[in-house]
Amino acid sequence: MFIYLLFIFILEGGDKLAIEAIKEINSAEEKAKKIIEDANSKSKEILKEAENLAKQEYQDVIEHAKQQASKLIDLAVVEGEKIAEPILEEGDDEVNKIINISKGKVDKAVNLIIDKVVNRNGNS
Repeated sequence: MFIYLLFIFILEGGDKLAIEAIKEINSAEEKAKKIIEDANSKSKEILKEAENLAKQEYQDVIEHAKQQASKLIDLAVVEGEKIAEPILEEGDDEVNKIINISKGKVDKAVNLIIDKVVNRNGNS
């Protein structure tokens, strides 16, 4: 229909106006193409920015989780040391008791062992 009207318009001497109309249509089409290209480019840019932001947010979450885990581990170590402290002290006390056995008790134990070994071997 448009071509038919354009043809009639040209036949009636409006060829200059028709050429101008065609130029304007072409110009509008070029502008529309440019707008579409710009929109596509902008959408790609927005998508890339969103991906970068998502990556950064992910890294921030991971870093926060690592810090929290480190704090929890430190707290667990401190609690473990508190629990182990009396046990270690008790063990140190036992070691000191063994080390501080009097010479007389050691000699008595040695003589008892010697006596048992000699008596068994001598009576066999």
